[in-house]
Amino acid sequence: MRRTSKVSGSGSESLRGFVVVALLAAIACAGPAGPPGPAGPGGPGGDAGTPGTAGPIDYGVLTPAELEVAKITGQLTGVTIPADGRPVVTVKVTERHGSGLRGMSATAVNWRFALIKLTQGVNGSANDSWVSYMAANDHSVASTETATTTALTDNGDGTYTYKFTKAINAGTAAAGTVYEPSKVHRLVVLLYATGNPFSPVNIVQDFIPATGADVTGQNEKIDQTACLECHTQFRAIAGATGELGTGEFHGGVRYDVRTCAACHNDQKRYAATTSGIDSPAVNASGTWTGNMTVINNEAFLNLPVFVHKIHMGEDLKMTGGTYTGFSKPYEVTYPQDVRNCVKCHRSTTANPVPLADNWKNQPSKRACNACHDDISFVNPPPNGRRLHPGGEITQDGNCLLCHSSGGPAGDIPNSHIPVSAPNPNNIYVDQSATGNSNTNAAYVAAAGAVPPGAKVIVYDVKSVSPWDDSGVKRPQIVFKFKLGDGVNFTDVVFPNPTAATELIPNFVGSPSAYFAFAVPQDGKVAPADFNATGSAYIRNVWNGSGTCSNVPASATTSPTGAGTVTGPDSSGYYTMQLKCVVIPANASMLTGGIGYTYNLGTVNASDSTLNFINNNQPLTQINLPAYPYTPNDPNGGKGGKGGLIVPALDVWKVATGYTGRRADPTNGQQKLVVVTEKCDACHVALGVGPDFHAGQRNDATSCNFCHRPNQTASGWSGNQKDFVHSIHGAEKRGVRFTWHEKSNQEGYWKTTYPAVLNRCEMCHLPGTYDFSTTAMTSALPNMLFSTAGQGTYAANTPNSEHSPYVTEGTNYGAGFNFNPLTGASTEAASTTLVISPIVAACSACHDSPAAIDHMQTNGGSFWRPRAEALNDTRGEQCLICHGPNRVAAISLVHTDRTP
Repeated sequence: MRRTSKVSGSGSESLRGFVVVALLAAIACAGPAGPPGPAGPGGPGGDAGTPGTAGPIDYGVLTPAELEVAKITGQLTGVTIPADGRPVVTVKVTERHGSGLRGMSATAVNWRFALIKLTQGVNGSANDSWVSYMAANDHSVASTETATTTALTDNGDGTYTYKFTKAINAGTAAAGTVYEPSKVHRLVVLLYATGNPFSPVNIVQDFIPATGADVTGQNEKIDQTACLECHTQFRAIAGATGELGTGEFHGGVRYDVRTCAACHNDQKRYAATTSGIDSPAVNASGTWTGNMTVINNEAFLNLPVFVHKIHMGEDLKMTGGTYTGFSKPYEVTYPQDVRNCVKCHRSTTANPVPLADNWKNQPSKRACNACHDDISFVNPPPNGRRLHPGGEITQDGNCLLCHSSGGPAGDIPNSHIPVSAPNPNNIYVDQSATGNSNTNAAYVAAAGAVPPGAKVIVYDVKSVSPWDDSGVKRPQIVFKFKLGDGVNFTDVVFPNPTAATELIPNFVGSPSAYFAFAVPQDGKVAPADFNATGSAYIRNVWNGSGTCSNVPASATTSPTGAGTVTGPDSSGYYTMQLKCVVIPANASMLTGGIGYTYNLGTVNASDSTLNFINNNQPLTQINLPAYPYTPNDPNGGKGGKGGLIVPALDVWKVATGYTGRRADPTNGQQKLVVVTEKCDACHVALGVGPDFHAGQRNDATSCNFCHRPNQTASGWSGNQKDFVHSIHGAEKRGVRFTWHEKSNQEGYWKTTYPAVLNRCEMCHLPGTYDFSTTAMTSALPNMLFSTAGQGTYAANTPNSEHSPYVTEGTNYGAGFNFNPLTGASTEAASTTLVISPIVAACSACHDSPAAIDHMQTNGGSFWRPRAEALNDTRGEQCLICHGPNRVAAISLVHTDRTP
């Protein structure tokens, strides 16, 4: 192999000879071999499973339907860099049977090419940076080069040869950077067509021209499969309409994250109209006019800056104007704690990422400032910024002097442990009527983090069943706790309650045993949804302090205690029997679990130290040192005086002798509609960062224990399927979803969903959303209406907004009520407002007047008085058209291949 040699000349490098690099890796988008293909012009039919044996096929003769399923792939077979510096690239294009595709000329399809170089020191960064040759000069932005008919040669056998227009050895006066053949280079090839008649192709290859070495994958810092766990897809799919979102960027033709650097690099700074640390300049009030191109002396659209800022989202501080290319990154809602850097910067056996730890081993002003945008590394700080606590920093290499193990600022990993601070409105800090008892006074580990020294608790439920209390049926659960480091666990043995106040030494608080079931309602003898619950704190039953609350005045007897806890048995399990909950004889779907409810208990007015030793926080570890994890510590910098909670995953079982909700008829257990693992693909750990329920209600499969059809707030339904769809569909909705909004400026209606909205299986299991399973079709006739309006709604307060579908001052009557102490239930008033089951799910996203009218015309109820809805003999007729195998089946119209 002939190699380049370096010679001096006019401040740049020139070439002698040429280099040929054999590039053999195919892009990883090929599907499995299909059946034998049709005979192509000049060749026999394709041989199934034997790529390359078929004769070439003319691209122009393929029908739209054939292109849609063609699974076109591209393979880079070589690149030559001749003496004139204009690279020559050879690509082989095949369809799913292995036949080559000819006729893909520059007029028939789009071919785009780029060559970029990996170098160090760009804008003073300690990390390496990609720089493109494609720019007009070293002070211009770069893009890709579009093939012309004269530069692209169709070799007639499915291979194509392209000769770059750009001479990469032309020097900085005519190219974006100096040619350095000893450095890593990346070739990017994009192949697609207008309207995406076939799924686009991306080809990426990293190599070193001087040696011919293929180094693809050796310089990656992120696992791009992690991106798709939230975003679903970046690639356009042939035949997709994208009506409900596609997850695509740039029309879906650039989906391999490695291609982004071809344009999203530091050269984007040259789009700025003015020079300076910011462009445009930020004024004294922290605002600016025009789109920000350069901020803190970094190009906003440079990939590491761009991605970090978007994911930092609502936590960004520089919000006084708009940005180039993504006008308001500070409005993005990120579904997990942004300090969970290893969500993207990770390496796995399946997807090894050699430089995944660069985020902590090679910190840079560029990456850090992208998130911490109000910190200035120059002195004096520019407008809207504050000086870096360590003073002015001129070189990235100095970062580790402070930000390393034992350094004065602490090492980077420990500074990015995702731990949420105590809720500043908890009842211990705010010992007034406004204090919140149902929140966390402790720190809460987010994103599955286990901070140093923390213990992990696991709940284990062996069985749930009813027990006979002198002829009264009540719930029973057999369970145990396991305590460990996240890998190794031992069973927890509760101490004698006469000698201890807590279930576990060095912990305070307790989970509850929570039971949900269904009782007759709205004429349905066995509803398919939970509408009744009962629970008790395990600690309060164990130590005898628990009593039955809300005892009816008419009751002649009252249980003397909440229940009993006995055990452990030979396997370490305890049995808890509740005495405050009656399971009626006509109850169905009895299910019980451990976790769920939490409450801080009684305020101790004399406790001014915030050492909440005797509170009711859910299993809070109190023997750890103070936590410096959160800079905005509501405890005034004192650290974790309230302790640390590492939330345990809630665990449940269907009771013996009962059939579960949405049950599999073969075994009576619950056939899950959603699974927590699917939620955690984006959220990592439900309930912390962003926080809700203090991280204690974290199992998506049992949110319906509490979020039942009769739950309502602010004129909205709190039923699980209703509010979850409404939150995720916020951007599509026409009416903003103000349920539990924080203020008139902040609420769930601002949620940004990163994935394909109509790809239901991001959350659902197959068949559970389209009524194609037996469990779902069996449940439909017995599904309860969702209650959306009950009681009287007063005039709006400054930080609350009711649903626009309720009228203030109107008394809609009382909702359904179940009394666990007596087992008696009271039907809802006929005037309460309800939504029929299918409409409740569909209207959460499809809330336009036309869509609502369509649903109502076909028997659906939407914020309708209960009596009218129940007496409408038509019922929901949705499945006539939208049922399985129907013309507009739910599964058909909720796919990214909608026709």
